[in-house]
Amino acid sequence: KPETLTAAVKRGLPGVRRLVWSENAAKRLKVLNPPAHKVPMMRHVAISCGYRTAITGSPRAGALLIPQFCLGLRPGEALSRQREDIIPPRADVHNENAVIALGRKRGAKAGRPQFVVVRADEDPVAIWIVSAFARTTRPGCRLTSLTYNAHNILLARTCRDLGIGDPNYSPHSPRAGWATAHHLNGMSFQEIQERGRW
Repeated sequence: KPETLTAAVKRGLPGVRRLVWSENAAKRLKVLNPPAHKVPMMRHVAISCGYRTAITGSPRAGALLIPQFCLGLRPGEALSRQREDIIPPRADVHNENAVIALGRKRGAKAGRPQFVVVRADEDPVAIWIVSAFARTTRPGCRLTSLTYNAHNILLARTCRDLGIGDPNYSPHSPRAGWATAHHLNGMSFQEIQERGRW
């Protein structure tokens, strides 16, 4: 129990006192963070929402939703990408993979640069959209000017327009759907964890 460990540290229990970080670790054990699971948005919903968003006035936001699902991108990763983050800028849909660099300048959530491989053989739709973004985005510019809050509002409006109701989707739902779909297709938790950068 955290209280017992903290008391042991204060009493100077042999072996515990010598660990420089032990008291801080014991204090942090008291903080409970219940898991906050997001409602998974599966492929057909992501494509429907992306298409609907694109044809109702936000083409880049709608288009970005599809590779977000296909690649398991966090909302911040998708929304903050710039033209230079896509390598090569014009991948061949049929046989050439592409790479999306995450955290080139400031580091990703993990605190270091990371990369997502867009596999032509796995998802030609994703590589086609990523290549289209690279071709149509000016150097130094983001793929979309959408903010997280605007993305959230747009997603809720699109779900209402499609008659989906209120499934409680969030901008994290495509990533949760990506992981769920891979799990249902038999991918191991370890590989999902590695490819999803958890």
